[in-house]
Order: sequence, then structure tokens, then C-alpha cells
Amino acid sequence: MRNYFFKKEEKGISLIEVLTVMAVIGIFASIGVSGFFSFKKGNDFLLSIEQANNTIRLARMKALNGNNDDDWGVHITASQILVFKGNDFINRNISYDEVVSLSEVASVSGLTQIIFSKMSGLPSDVGVIYFNDGNQNKSIEINEKGMVIK
Repeated sequence: MRNYFFKKEEKGISLIEVLTVMAVIGIFASIGVSGFFSFKKGNDFLLSIEQANNTIRLARMKALNGNNDDDWGVHITASQILVFKGNDFINRNISYDEVVSLSEVASVSGLTQIIFSKMSGLPSDVGVIYFNDGNQNKSIEINEKGMVIK
């Protein structure tokens, strides 16, 4: 005769336990992934500001060195910064253009075009360039000597 009062011990885990563990892992993974993408977006924005900073300095150095015996300038938009040869963006020689792409920049305002004088490196305009990515704002200032100040 069988004893129905004592059950045989079963070893292993149940389906409910497996699903619970998978749900917890899924929650942690989604938090980690969203945090990573938020960090990456902010980092890409800061990298774009640094690229803009270095590109403005490059244009000034070309003017100071008298490269191709002409002025050099930069034209800045939300998607790119363009280094050009000449004293006017519209009438520039496009064969000398150097384009640097900016990622994660939503808008650019303030000073968006600067021409640096040949040999002196003095800027045509002084002021501040404002960058925005939707969450944070950063700026680059150009002083009267043409120096870039972050």
C-alpha cells in the first residue's frame, strides 16, 4: 500500500522561479542599457565641443603660419565645422575646405563664423559660440587676440 501522506522530495527549480529570475535580470539590463546610451550621448556631445575647439585653433594656426598666403576661417553649424581659406565664407576657395563632423549637437548659436588674419591670427569677430544638445549647454569663447577659451 502506498503512503499518500509523504511526498517524495523533488529536486530542481520551478518554472515560476525561472521566470522571476529572468524578469529581474531583464529589469537590470534595461536600466544598464538606458544608462549607457545616456552616457554615450553626453560623451559624444563633449567630444564634439572638443573637436570644434581644436578645429578653431587649427584655423588660427594656419592663419598665423601664413599657409597659402591668405586668411583662414571657420564656419560652424550644428552638424559640422568647416575650415576654409580666404577672408569670406561665400567667396572661399573650396579646394582648401576641411570639414569636421559634429555629432549630438542640436543647435549652435552666437558667433558662427570667424576669420583669422594672415600672420597676426587676430579674429574678425570676438564672442561666444553656444552649443546645445537638448540637455546641456556648452560654450567656446574667442577673445580679441584670437585665443580660444573654453
